[in-house]
Amino acid sequence: MIDLTLDSMLVPALEGYKPVVGKKIEYTALNKGGLSTQQVVENIAMPFIKQRSILVEESATTSVIEFDASIMISGEDIIFTLDRGASPGIEIQIMCLNPTKIRYIGITKNSEGLHNTLTDELNAFALANYIWTGTGWFCSSAPGLGAIKEQFPGTSEPYKIYGGQWTELKLAGMYLRAAGGDARPYTEPMKVSVSGTSVIVDSLDTNSNSSLSTLAVGDLLIGGEEYRTVTAITGNTITINKEFTHSDITTILIGQNDQLQGHEHYYSHGGPDDAFDGVGVKAGILGIYTTSGIVTNGKNGNPRVGNETRGKNLTVRYWKRIA
Repeated sequence: MIDLTLDSMLVPALEGYKPVVGKKIEYTALNKGGLSTQQVVENIAMPFIKQRSILVEESATTSVIEFDASIMISGEDIIFTLDRGASPGIEIQIMCLNPTKIRYIGITKNSEGLHNTLTDELNAFALANYIWTGTGWFCSSAPGLGAIKEQFPGTSEPYKIYGGQWTELKLAGMYLRAAGGDARPYTEPMKVSVSGTSVIVDSLDTNSNSSLSTLAVGDLLIGGEEYRTVTAITGNTITINKEFTHSDITTILIGQNDQLQGHEHYYSHGGPDDAFDGVGVKAGILGIYTTSGIVTNGKNGNPRVGNETRGKNLTVRYWKRIA
């Protein structure tokens, strides 16, 4: 047990110690040879600013925490548990020299109205601050609630760096596109109810679903990790090309389906009976790719000629802080 009550802040009964101001309290069974915090302030004018860091080298639980404290954790496979704070505003700073699990009372509640015990799995050399709110500990060192962080391959999830509770955003396979130019307008999520291939947008007056006014046939509806194409719009009802797998979708995002542009491909062909030989472009026959297929020796759609550049990509994850 790590004692973080005010009793742990008594001044030791050092032999020969003479305070500059006031009178030293002699050892008794009651005061154990030290001064209480109040006595320190009143008798020797030497109030505590901050206690020195407490070194933790094995799994431990604190007492009820009555003052701000700094914890240094250096052991392997440690689970460090914070008890409740004595009053709102008490802050605990934790520095982890090894990967550490921090357990604490969260700001969320379970079905019985009790506060859940949460766990942060912090990396080595992570620094996390926790503030007692009166009903639970809040990780104040993490980005604010609702903050979104990306995670690149080879890096840690944000909760292992900052602490706090995070959920992964459901944007499976999406390419993110900056607003402006040929991108569709930036819009807020729409509140909807789903029935088969019909997506009914909630009342514009009560939910401010101005996004509906920018929606067009061919746009993309994103519900969870599924994508559907808009085939028709009638009032507040949107028809999609295929039912969502999950019927409990209540919010959708609007994405953009790029049109396939016509473009030119050259290939060589020795004659009507010869198979494609894949040799260069010299004396080749011009074939035009369109949305309806290949047309040789002619042009359809909106063709473009030039070297083809195919975008490469790296899969990343996006996380949102929820607690």
